[in-house]
Amino acid sequence: MKQLNTLKTKRRGIFLALLLLMAMPMAAQTVGKEFNVGKLRYKVLNVDNHTVKVIPKENYVQYNDLVRDEKPAYFGNLSGVVIDLSQPVTYKGKSWMVTEIGERAFQLEGITEVKLPEGMTRIGCKAFFKTASLTTINFPASLNYIENSAFSGSGLAGAFTIPDNTSIGAEAFQSCVNITSLDITKVNYLGSGCFRNCSKLSNVTVPFSAKIGQKPPKALSDDYKLTNSTDDKSGDYAFADCYNLTEATIESGIATVPNHMFAFCGDLKTVNVPASVKSIGYGAFRNCFSLDSIDMPAVNSIGKE
Repeated sequence: MKQLNTLKTKRRGIFLALLLLMAMPMAAQTVGKEFNVGKLRYKVLNVDNHTVKVIPKENYVQYNDLVRDEKPAYFGNLSGVVIDLSQPVTYKGKSWMVTEIGERAFQLEGITEVKLPEGMTRIGCKAFFKTASLTTINFPASLNYIENSAFSGSGLAGAFTIPDNTSIGAEAFQSCVNITSLDITKVNYLGSGCFRNCSKLSNVTVPFSAKIGQKPPKALSDDYKLTNSTDDKSGDYAFADCYNLTEATIESGIATVPNHMFAFCGDLKTVNVPASVKSIGYGAFRNCFSLDSIDMPAVNSIGKE
């Protein structure tokens, strides 16, 4: 009898061990699992919270940098499509909320509009790179990061408000030539050239919250693509080549006008510089031919050009 009980106990132990072994790889495989629903591909971020990010179908790993920039994310099959991510996506009986747009997720695709959900936190590097037909997108209040070149060369048009506490990566909106108005009142960071060549902008306000002239914290730059080089500082080239820009206001508390911030803004006539500004960076107002005068009450250092 004792031997029988011992055998039963061993069997139970072996059974439980097998269950644990089976469960472990299943859990490990779920995070990072990829699946398709409709025309889009997703990747699981968090099992407990049921969150995913949209990823491209093209396998960019097999290409060099130059070729990657020439490959549409979905092989050009999203022409004329409205991307609606505002509702959870259902896969195998479970609902998954999209909280991130992955790197190059929609680049070079012919999408026309994007609807993002509240809860969206990150738009990845080159996510909408050269999406020339994309004119409309909403930026939810939950958004924290718009990475490098996310909308570079896209067709975004009209007025846009970037949510508070959002960090904007280098060249994120470069050459978005149809953006007419910006509200960036409380953004956390302005990556190098982030609004460069946004040629329909007529006025901008540079916010104190953007930590102008500072580098992003190392932990942030390690985890998110916000800079093109280790020397990049918030505001460098931010509005360079915005040649229809006529007025710029720099908020009180900002200590510097960074390198090339308004370079080649040929129509810039008025710049409001607060007494907190002590230095003007290299080429900050280079080739601003229409700037007849500027009041810089407390500046004690001016860079070359």
